[in-house]
Amino acid sequence: MDAIGLLEICEEVYSSPQITAGPDGRDGCSVIELADCRVLAFRGTLTEGRAALSDWCNDFHADLISDPRFPGRVHAGFASSITALWPALLDLAGKPAGDKRLFITGHSKGGSLAFLASHLLSALDPVCITFAASRVGDYRFATDYQVSTWRYENPKDIVPRLPPFKYYSCGCQIISPASFDPPEGIAANHSLETGYRPWVM
Repeated sequence: MDAIGLLEICEEVYSSPQITAGPDGRDGCSVIELADCRVLAFRGTLTEGRAALSDWCNDFHADLISDPRFPGRVHAGFASSITALWPALLDLAGKPAGDKRLFITGHSKGGSLAFLASHLLSALDPVCITFAASRVGDYRFATDYQVSTWRYENPKDIVPRLPPFKYYSCGCQIISPASFDPPEGIAANHSLETGYRPWVM
């Protein structure tokens, strides 16, 4: 599974996640079975509809908390989202699938949830590839995180640098090439369509 295929799956999960949970269904993900792999994709923050306000409040619930499932401390809101989704996604994605490789992905908040799920499913040796993901844990979480991970980040996108204090990035960073001409504006640089697809392809 290549990055552009995962990016397209991330776009699809925004509109039609298989699993929703949390207040008003604010958290979402899908498990997609392909011929040679399984993909667990998390939806990013909602921007419209009834659940959007709850989702944004959850993103801003950025206290670092201790959670026995994770090393160090992690983002309280994102840990809450994983807790809400966990029973259903574990049933679909958390079981061995023969020789199929497990890829875990997401855009924005979805990428942050992908980091947490990758840690919890590390026994399945997943590959985590995220787009525009915000940070999810403290220094200990980042240094103890042991999953093969690549973070696609547009340097003009502010979200991968958030939250700015006491949070650290995990995995390997992949940034846009110098030839990429970023669009104008915060939202455009964070968008999969305008801030990521042109150079990930």
